[in-house]
Amino acid sequence: MNKLSLKTFTLLQTVTSVGLSALARMVTGVRPIWNGSLPSERQRIYFANHTSHGDFILLSACLSERERAITHAVAAGEYWGKSRLRRFIAQDMLSSVLINRQWTRPEENPIEIMLSVLDQGHSLILFPEGTRNMTDEPLLAFRSGLYNLSTARPEVELIPCW
Repeated sequence: MNKLSLKTFTLLQTVTSVGLSALARMVTGVRPIWNGSLPSERQRIYFANHTSHGDFILLSACLSERERAITHAVAAGEYWGKSRLRRFIAQDMLSSVLINRQWTRPEENPIEIMLSVLDQGHSLILFPEGTRNMTDEPLLAFRSGLYNLSTARPEVELIPCW
């Protein structure tokens, strides 16, 4: 990517982030209520239940622009990587980290992929149920990823979100 296209791409990412956050706040009225923690530049894993594709947008809309720039949603690679358009939206425009839930090769290990993002000093948004909850149950059983990340990187603050 030459300098002009990299600059344009970065601008497009920023406009997408700011625009989606503003739209989410305007349409839904979402706003942060920091109960038990405060906004911080500390490295964090934000985790919440997962009911729609909009969950990540709403959660990230509650973060500052600087925090959004270094916070990445973890998303299902088998869904978001299915087509070039989905991959472009998830990875390029929303800076999501795609993981394969049915991985077979060591380099596809979701925990290792998420740890590498944390090792770069970035934060994550994680949905520990592992999929969208389309049932009447308030929560599905959590998968082990949040636990494994928290034991591997105990210095990273865990922030439950609702």
